[in-house]
Amino acid sequence: MDTFNFESLNLKKVKKAIDIGCGNGRHLKSLGFRLKKAEIFGVDQLKHEIHKLNNEFETHVCKNGNCYSFSVQDIRAISFEDNCFDMVICSEVLEHVPNFEKVIKECYRILKPGGVLLISVPSYVPEMLCWKYSKKYKQTPGGHIRIFSNKLLLENFQKLNLKIFKKNRMHSFHSLYWILRARNDMEETPFLKKFHSLLVKQMFGQAKISAFIEKLLDPVFGKSKCFYLRK
Repeated sequence: MDTFNFESLNLKKVKKAIDIGCGNGRHLKSLGFRLKKAEIFGVDQLKHEIHKLNNEFETHVCKNGNCYSFSVQDIRAISFEDNCFDMVICSEVLEHVPNFEKVIKECYRILKPGGVLLISVPSYVPEMLCWKYSKKYKQTPGGHIRIFSNKLLLENFQKLNLKIFKKNRMHSFHSLYWILRARNDMEETPFLKKFHSLLVKQMFGQAKISAFIEKLLDPVFGKSKCFYLRK
């Protein structure tokens, strides 16, 4: 299940897209099915993630004639020219990074005028509860180092004159999973293991009934707060 609603966007004009902090490439793979004859890039600071993606796509027949490129980079200083991407994605990244403002500025810099920037961060209330219930949740190496308020994000968007044209919340079951796990001091009980398996099935388009129920709960309790912005 995608964090962003790609179907609501005009993807016909997207010929060059990038995912900043791409991790396992979930959004890149999803775009590969939706874009045609596009250049799709992924950058991440984690070498093992990029290594896995390069191996996975080495013999990959590019869907719809798309070309893929992955590289290890400091996402606060990306080696691409100004105004060169039609779409920039930065999903569940800013909460991990010191000087997150630099990441937003880089996203803005490489985005073409009129291009679309998709940013998501953990929603305030679910994240606050996880921090409250478990010290381990926020002390995990490479974990979350801040909780974003709407005010903090909006201030940074306004500084760059980024215009929000849509926002929503996603993954309410993920909120429940992580809150329950935090209450258990981050230990995964047999119940939570089964719950996690359900979430994985939803990501692959299975467990459609639970996915439907989650969608109903997303506006109230979604773990990911998603912003759709235009330069």
